[in-house]
Amino acid sequence: MIRARRSASSLVVVIPLVLAWFASGCSGSGATGNPSVGANGLPAFTGVWTIVFENHSDWYMLNHADAVNFRALTAEWASAGNYRDITHPSLPNYIEMACGCNDEHASWTRLDEPASNLLNTNPNRLFPEPSLGGQLEQAGIEWRAYTQDSTPGSKLGPCTMNNSGHYVSRHVPFLYFQDVFGTQTDPYGERDEFGNPLDPDHIPVCVNRVHPFGDFKGTANDPTPSGDFYWDLGQQAMHYYWITPDQVYNMHDGPVSEGDYFLGKVVDHIMGSAQWQAGGVIFLTFDEGDLWFHDILFVAISPYSKRGYTSPIAYDHDNFLATIEDIYGLPRLGQAQGVPNMADLFEP
Repeated sequence: MIRARRSASSLVVVIPLVLAWFASGCSGSGATGNPSVGANGLPAFTGVWTIVFENHSDWYMLNHADAVNFRALTAEWASAGNYRDITHPSLPNYIEMACGCNDEHASWTRLDEPASNLLNTNPNRLFPEPSLGGQLEQAGIEWRAYTQDSTPGSKLGPCTMNNSGHYVSRHVPFLYFQDVFGTQTDPYGERDEFGNPLDPDHIPVCVNRVHPFGDFKGTANDPTPSGDFYWDLGQQAMHYYWITPDQVYNMHDGPVSEGDYFLGKVVDHIMGSAQWQAGGVIFLTFDEGDLWFHDILFVAISPYSKRGYTSPIAYDHDNFLATIEDIYGLPRLGQAQGVPNMADLFEP
C-alpha cells in the first residue's frame, strides 16, 4: 500500500557555513568509469555518500547549541525541509531505505532486533526481496557500507549480524537481505547460530561490501584519518559509500556534540577528495525523529546542489531510495515505485 503524505511545512535556521576543505592529494581509479546515468533530472554524480544519524527531529537539531555543523551544512547546501521518517523505531526506516518493502515485514521490523535474530527465528530466514545493495551488486557498481566499531566475525570480517559494544547491526540494513548476506542454503552454504558460514568456500556478498569504517580522528602525532573508508576514498575505489556511525557518534547514545564532531570531520574529508570535487554528492539524513516528531533533516551536499535552497516538497525514505536508484538507472523497488525523486535539490 502507498502511505499518505503530508502537507509542506518546514523550519530552517540559516547560519553561514564555516567549513575548510582539506587539500586532498588523493588519486586513483579503483572504480572503473562513472556508472551514474543521471536519470530523471538528476546529475551524473562522480560518487555518492550516504551518512545516517539517529533519533533526532530536524527542529531539535537545528535549534541545539552543539549542532554547529548540522546547522551550517543545512543552511549552505540544498535541504529537504519537509522530509520525514516512516515510523518508529529505527529498523523499519533502515529497511525502507534499502528496499522500500518494510510494509511486508513490519510485524518483525518493529521489534528492532539485530539481524542475527531474524536469521535464527524468521521462517523465511533473511528478507528475500531485492535490496539496493543487491541491485548495485548485480549492476556491477562498486559499493560498500562502512560500519564504525564493528567487530570482525569468523570468516566474515565486519559483516557481522550481532551487536557488539557501540555497534548494532540494525543500522546496517543490507545485512537483512538474502541478496547481500546470503541464505542458509546453497549457493552460500549453511551457517552457525551467529550467521557465520560453516563452509568457508561459500561466503556472501557482504564480506566484500560491508567493511569497518576506520579511525576518523587520527592521533596526536598523526591526525590523518585511517582505515578502509579512507583508503577507498583516496583510491576512488567505490562509487556508492554508505556510512553507519556507531551508537555514540550517531547520537543514539552519545551527545549531539559527538555527532556534530563526527559529521564535521568526515564531511570535510569527503569534500576535500578529488572524487567529490569532480561532481559527487553527500546525502546526510537521520533514520527517524524523536518520540513525538517525524520530521528529520535531509541535506544534499554537492557541487550540483542548489546552494541555500530548502525544498517544500513532502519527501520520505522512499524518495531517497528512488533518488539513488535513478542516479544509477536501477529499477525502482517497493514503495519507491511511483514517487518522485529528489531532483529539485540540484541545479538543472
